[in-house]
Amino acid sequence: MSKNEDNKPRFDASKFKMKSMDVNDPVAQKVIIRLPIKKPHKEEFVRCLSSDEYQISCGIYQPKDEERIYLVAPDIAHLFGTSVKHVSLCLGMNRQGKVFLWPVPLPPEEGKENQYHQTHREIAEVAVHSWVKMQADTSGGFYDYHVAVGKLSEPVWPTTPFEDLLEIAFGSSGVIEDRDHPTLRQLEGRD
Repeated sequence: MSKNEDNKPRFDASKFKMKSMDVNDPVAQKVIIRLPIKKPHKEEFVRCLSSDEYQISCGIYQPKDEERIYLVAPDIAHLFGTSVKHVSLCLGMNRQGKVFLWPVPLPPEEGKENQYHQTHREIAEVAVHSWVKMQADTSGGFYDYHVAVGKLSEPVWPTTPFEDLLEIAFGSSGVIEDRDHPTLRQLEGRD
């Protein structure tokens, strides 16, 4: 370091020289504290993560006139009758980078296929590779979709383990594992 007339060190700019940063280097990592469980809105383009590690076939229950959705253990799902929906919970993301759990209906084990459910599944499969917007065709009784025409960037998926995402989405009170859960007690008329 050079010195000035008073024999004091001059400013050493070399201490501050940085090598160029990669624009992909993260400066922060988003922490997910809320994770909605929802079907994509008809006006948003979405993608679906295809990884087996980020989806689960399960039963969910949504009480009438409530927004809350519950995860139901398989050994007590029969207690809900036809109120339990059998779905594949997949990780979805919209163009704003908001992640959500996307309940995609599973095919029925028996009986006639619901066209809304069938086309919903088909659209979720397309959303693995393309940005799609899903909309109901109420006159036809099915969903149709639009594919984004622009060159949109690929989603940056969270690295949070799926089990942790499920816990964030449902919380401890949103999982029904036994007959004593308040929601099941209310459904059965015990409370």
